[in-house]
Amino acid sequence: MRLQAGALFSILDHYLRRKDSQKRVIGTLTGVRTENEVEVRTAFAVLHSETADQVAIDEDYFRNMLEISQRVNPKEQVLGWYVV
Repeated sequence: MRLQAGALFSILDHYLRRKDSQKRVIGTLTGVRTENEVEVRTAFAVLHSETADQVAIDEDYFRNMLEISQRVNPKEQVLGWYVV
């Protein structure tokens, strides 16, 4: 697996800019997957809410961000999520 520096910096920036009341940040990892390798090229934050029993992402926000991301990088796909 390869992790591009830009994706890592996006995750770090998201974590450092979180509100003091936030326990965690959640985001999406995008990039390309081949038969032999996974390359995480970009990452973007996903808004979410938490209760004691549940964590829920803002699906509309996620879909909009994914659409924007794929306009810029049409060959990239969702590879997974990050939680910090």
